[in-house]
Amino acid sequence: MNDQVYTPSGLNRLVRQVLEGQFPAVWVRGEVSRPKLGPTGHLYFTLKDAQAAVEVVQFRGLRPLAYIPADGEEVLVFGTLTLYEPQGKYELRARTVHPAGIGLLRQELEALKARLEAEGLFALERKRPLPPYPRRIGVITSRRGAAIRDIVTVAARRWPPAELYVFPVRVQGEGAEWEVAQAIADAALFHRETPLDVLIVGRGGGAAEDLAAFNTEAVARAIFASPVPVVSAVGHEVDWTIADLVADLRAPTPSAAAELAVPSAAELLERVRDRLRRARGAVLASVDRTEAALRRVLARRVFRDPVRTLLAPMDRLDQALRRRPLRAPEVLVADRKERLIRAMARRPFRAPLALVEEREERLDHIAERLSLVVRPHLLAAQARAERLIARLEGASPLGILSRGYSLTLGPDGRPLRRAGEVERGDVVETVLGQGRLRSRVEEVEAGDPRGEAGPA
Repeated sequence: MNDQVYTPSGLNRLVRQVLEGQFPAVWVRGEVSRPKLGPTGHLYFTLKDAQAAVEVVQFRGLRPLAYIPADGEEVLVFGTLTLYEPQGKYELRARTVHPAGIGLLRQELEALKARLEAEGLFALERKRPLPPYPRRIGVITSRRGAAIRDIVTVAARRWPPAELYVFPVRVQGEGAEWEVAQAIADAALFHRETPLDVLIVGRGGGAAEDLAAFNTEAVARAIFASPVPVVSAVGHEVDWTIADLVADLRAPTPSAAAELAVPSAAELLERVRDRLRRARGAVLASVDRTEAALRRVLARRVFRDPVRTLLAPMDRLDQALRRRPLRAPEVLVADRKERLIRAMARRPFRAPLALVEEREERLDHIAERLSLVVRPHLLAAQARAERLIARLEGASPLGILSRGYSLTLGPDGRPLRRAGEVERGDVVETVLGQGRLRSRVEEVEAGDPRGEAGPA
């Protein structure tokens, strides 16, 4: 029995000596993940298969490395095992690296994509639009990751009326894909009793192996079977996962998913106000056009001087008779004069001002009726807008603070959800309804007085 007590550095040094002294050089074949060149030109990457992974380092030597493998490429590595003492992590120190074709994992992923696409899981015509004003949103992600904080923050800022229901899962590691698939199925059952409008599924980014759960057939078929429109938010900008291809909408990050899932209350309120302004302008423009048309009618000669308008034809007739005798009998002339006299006896010529006043009165009645018809619509629209504004202001974070609540921000400026997010001595800032307080943490009591919560 060896009673010697080692320090961590001493133990790591001993293990390194054993590995380097007793383990022979080996050939290892696997798929490259996260290759990168260090500042000094050394190559670092992870070599993996379906069950395990090992870290690899290749030093540049006197000249730059001739071959740099790509992510997902299958390679053959010849080298020796060693231990990186500062971290206690063993690695394969490569002497040579050779390409060996496309990696097995990448081949399996491409084959799965082709099979699911042939079945129609990626078809654009089956993708559903998101509702414009969602009330209930389901979120499937890790309970403690940055993704859930980003989604809650963005949704609360853009659309306070939304209710978020969290279905916590593991988003990486062995069996994570089954937890995600089961959570999507659980959300479908929950939807039967409490209808959901949108379902956000994802995580906060990571390396290719960290996203493996979202490149599985189980998650793909669960998304395809979901009765609720699904937004995929796996948190990566370049590559698309299978979950992205099956989902109704793909978002590059969880924050972007929240922005796509909910509208902006401020923008909606501005649109309502703009429509009210446009409706009022349209009514006023219609009244102005009617008034202008009436003024044009009243400006005609028959209304300005009706007697002169009637006597003008008689004068022309007399002048014609003086210039040229009519071949018609005098009886015909007398009949024409009698018709003119009867015309002059009609109301427009007997009392033209009274006719004008009557027309003006009718115009007043028309304008009044138009006002009675349009005004209730304007008042109703204004009342709806005021109610909406009141609801939005009542649900806004500032409204909540004005009722006596407060918001505490951690040292990084983010809202605190748990006491364990700060340590003794940290400086925190408390936002009140009016003003802010800056204070230093003297004591931290962990725990949640509400117990395990379902909806968030």
